[in-house]
Amino acid sequence: MPSFLRSIAVTVDEPDPGHFYWVLLEAQGPDDEFRLLNSAPRGSDSYEHALQEGVNALRRLYETHQRGPRRDALDEEENPSGWTPLM
Repeated sequence: MPSFLRSIAVTVDEPDPGHFYWVLLEAQGPDDEFRLLNSAPRGSDSYEHALQEGVNALRRLYETHQRGPRRDALDEEENPSGWTPLM
């Protein structure tokens, strides 16, 4: 069964001035909206620090840097990315 790269975005939110939180959002397919996957338990003092922590949280989701965070296909025909490579 094939596996697919998960569609995960890293962003930073500032709900209060000077308090930055990383947020991981995930979409299940090309027509799906991004939904909360994970977020920082506490704020950081800078955007850059929060962004670095968010990228580190994303890195913890996968086993190998060569393939990234993946999920198994539900069936042989599934293509959650919504695109087909040019051949």
